[in-house]
Amino acid sequence: MRAAGAAALAVLAAAILVGALCPRAARAEEPLDTLTFKSLPEASRLQPETSWLRLHRTPLLLVGTAVTVMSLVASQLLLRAADRRYDLYRGTVDPSELEAHYLDAQRFDRWSNALVVLGEVSAAATLYLAWRGPDDGPALSAGPAPLRDGYGLRIQWGGR
Repeated sequence: MRAAGAAALAVLAAAILVGALCPRAARAEEPLDTLTFKSLPEASRLQPETSWLRLHRTPLLLVGTAVTVMSLVASQLLLRAADRRYDLYRGTVDPSELEAHYLDAQRFDRWSNALVVLGEVSAAATLYLAWRGPDDGPALSAGPAPLRDGYGLRIQWGGR
């Protein structure tokens, strides 16, 4: 259980570090009119607003990669611990130790499986974010489609 706790702590520390390093949204200073020294209208801002995904894309990729790696490494550590407990289970004859070793092996195995699933989901989400750009548009759209005898459902996968 110490390996899972250490992995979770490492992922949390990496997320806090990356969150502290992520770029903040740049706010354009309101340019002053040189004749009246008043603010210009809203339309004359210097920088267009950027999307949240564009600003946080790199930190999200780093956190996703860190979660993937840490969860898969912790899963392997827990799997080895479960194997050691199972070997102890097979080598003992004391009924109380039999029960304790078997329950430990079962618990470590369940946590290992959960971390494998977390690593796979995190890897899939990170790869999806890496392959799609911040301005690609919706990945999946669905809507009504006119047919000869009524309406149907059109499902479209892809960008713009």
